[in-house]
Amino acid sequence: MTESNTTERTVGQEPTGPVDESPVEEVKSLFAQLTGDASQWLRQETRLAKQELSEKASEATHNLVKLASGGVILASGLIVLLFAIAEGIAAAFVAAEFSPVVARLFGMLIVGTLVSAGGAVMCNRAKDQLTMKELKPERTSKTLRNAKHWAESKVK
Repeated sequence: MTESNTTERTVGQEPTGPVDESPVEEVKSLFAQLTGDASQWLRQETRLAKQELSEKASEATHNLVKLASGGVILASGLIVLLFAIAEGIAAAFVAAEFSPVVARLFGMLIVGTLVSAGGAVMCNRAKDQLTMKELKPERTSKTLRNAKHWAESKVK
């Protein structure tokens, strides 16, 4: 026994310092430490992912509220404007000697069709911008990819 790894003892006395560990015990100890470290790392990554998802959800909610508010204000002004445009078109049909009822109907149909088409285009664009990709936790994904590559390099 070397002095750096053991402590001298007398018969019947318990060791008071470091004692040689068998290789199996060392592996068990290292494995326990690795398991603990991996567990701690996983908890930290989970916490980071939750925080990142919370930030993304908060940002998306904020943008949706702004979109909805702007939509309500826009709709209010647009309704008034659209009635004025429909009346202008109706006046043009009346000037072309259509009956006032038919002229108003055509004016409303033309304006309604154009507005509906524009609204459909806007909704499709907004839907495309609210993708799941924006909600993906980028930093956590990158950290996990890096950890995977690191682990793969250590196994080889």
